[in-house]
Amino acid sequence: MNEGGWPSRKLRMTLLISFGGLLTLMVIAGLDALRLARQLHTQEEEIRQTFLAHTQPLLVLSSSISVYNDRIQEYLLSQDPQADGVSAREFSRLAAEINSTVRELIIHGIGRQADLIATFGLGFMKCHFCRAQVPL
Repeated sequence: MNEGGWPSRKLRMTLLISFGGLLTLMVIAGLDALRLARQLHTQEEEIRQTFLAHTQPLLVLSSSISVYNDRIQEYLLSQDPQADGVSAREFSRLAAEINSTVRELIIHGIGRQADLIATFGLGFMKCHFCRAQVPL
């Protein structure tokens, strides 16, 4: 084709530069998307670790309270608590475990949640103190 015909050299150059610009924009957008995906993954992992660290003491507390409740029930329903193996030492150990977990949750708690756990802890300590006054 001749210089004055279709497609002109100027048009070809314009199309090539436009295509190159669009390709560059797509590559930059893709790299930015990868960076953002990595950032989101990192934040998700941090949140997951925080959740797991916070959930573990709650699971320990729930388990300890359940065992404590079972032991109190065994003690109250037993004809001879000492023969059934329920001892004051075991009650004290379970109470200490619950108190320790409550303290840990209060320290790591946030706002209203820490207040609720502190209130629970005080109630449990009062209950344990009252039970400690009754001879086993």
